[in-house]
Amino acid sequence: MDKPEPTTPLPATTSNPVADTTVRQLNYTGKGGKLFSLWIVNWILTILTLGVYHFWAKTKVRRFFHENTLFLDEPFTYLGTGREIFVSAIKFVLIFVLPFALVAAGVTIFLQNSVIAIIVPILYGVIFYCIKLYATLSGMRYRANRMSWRGLRFALKVRKGEYLGLLIRISLLNLITLGLYRPYGDVRFLKLFINNTAYGNLHFTYDGDAREVTRGYWINWILVPFTFGASLLWYRARLLKHIAKSTKLGKLEFRYNITGGQLFWLGFSNGLLLLFSFGILGFYALQRKMFLFVDTFRLRGMPDFAAIKKASAEKDGAGAAD
Repeated sequence: MDKPEPTTPLPATTSNPVADTTVRQLNYTGKGGKLFSLWIVNWILTILTLGVYHFWAKTKVRRFFHENTLFLDEPFTYLGTGREIFVSAIKFVLIFVLPFALVAAGVTIFLQNSVIAIIVPILYGVIFYCIKLYATLSGMRYRANRMSWRGLRFALKVRKGEYLGLLIRISLLNLITLGLYRPYGDVRFLKLFINNTAYGNLHFTYDGDAREVTRGYWINWILVPFTFGASLLWYRARLLKHIAKSTKLGKLEFRYNITGGQLFWLGFSNGLLLLFSFGILGFYALQRKMFLFVDTFRLRGMPDFAAIKKASAEKDGAGAAD
């Protein structure tokens, strides 16, 4: 059964938000056996309902990971519901996807020998790509807003128009430069997303410099065809460490000590697990990702929880990404 949003008051913390420089770590308590049972039940019910249960299955897995991740011995909470995502997904298809698909199909069928019949499918492809980007952002906003800790929601307030415009510009520049622009584009994205993310009414801040992530990127880029893209995992590790070091939440600082080798081994070994188990061990691959994240992520300091106010709920886009 879907859980209601907690209404208990924000617990007080004994830490001094000004002087506290203690380094802390998240704690993950999820048991593989329990996740496996959840995974199997979700898999069976999704098949029996011809995929409809997918939305509830995804919600239960998200809730499992949130509720088994603790900071200061208090768990995170996932407030999303399967019904919420299902209804939103149906609305999104009926309002955005289906009308454009019917128009494109109709023009293609009834105007087969005209120039319009050639232009419309191309135009539809562009429109559908923009719809996909919109759906991705809507899903991100929804997931962020349905995560809470100590009774306060997180929030992602990136505007859709600004996001689409930036993504199109960066995509074109990456295409023109054959990928050499990627570090600069990544930093522009980080500035947009992190500075528009909040915990309650307290905003995250990002002050990263693109020069930090460009160092070494050229070597990783040159090695892409010889490593089948694996060299970019070392860039990804450098980027993740850069994100953590350049981001703050009030007086709370972050550190991420992941390495390219760890990311490579995780991806390679998880790929083998999924391949030889025909996807059955997908739950174990998720567990391994979570354990690696918790082992390499650190937090230092403490924000002033008493001064943080609640954020409002995000109402749209729950199932757009699905």
